[in-house]
Amino acid sequence: MVLLFDMGGVLVDLDLDLTLAGFDQIGIDLRPYLDSARQAGFLSDYESGKINTETMLNEMRALSTKSDLTDDEIAAAWCRLLVRLPQERLELILKARRHYRIALLSNTNPLSWGKARTEFIEQRGHTVSDFFDETFLSFEMGVEKPAPEIFQKAVEALHCRPEEVLFFDDAAANCEAARREGLRAFHTPADGSWMRLFDDAGRLKDEANAGY
Repeated sequence: MVLLFDMGGVLVDLDLDLTLAGFDQIGIDLRPYLDSARQAGFLSDYESGKINTETMLNEMRALSTKSDLTDDEIAAAWCRLLVRLPQERLELILKARRHYRIALLSNTNPLSWGKARTEFIEQRGHTVSDFFDETFLSFEMGVEKPAPEIFQKAVEALHCRPEEVLFFDDAAANCEAARREGLRAFHTPADGSWMRLFDDAGRLKDEANAGY
């Protein structure tokens, strides 16, 4: 069995209001392009790998009321979105890897992934591969959730049947899309409550019925 985790809202805590406030401070109203589920416009292009970080930063700068805005100021405001990855979630992932294959499937981008990887995951001597057998990142795959292709590509790369995958996501639309492709899916609030599905050893308490 494969456990397939979303990153933001499932593993990593997000703060959209903090991010929007940070952009307000540098003269950018990002609300038309950013919400809790998906990005729009050039941010969607960034998350699907259609544009690179330099282009994204220039698009942001064009929206600003400040003429002297630096790349670092924009990147810092953007990275406020990712707040923390609680240690107990990482510890549970390590326990679960003794019993299941673990993979990550995230709508993300180079800036966000860079922060998550270096500040949250690669700590205490760990590497990404300590926690995940595979990482599926939208900007590398060229497609975002909830497009069916992203689930199809993930299942193909995992060399398993769709029904052998249990997908965790905080967006109902993504869970519904995963189910249409034959995956099992658990729609979890963005509060870490999915951890209650596991026992102290990292096994699912009710493996046969997990996901609905």
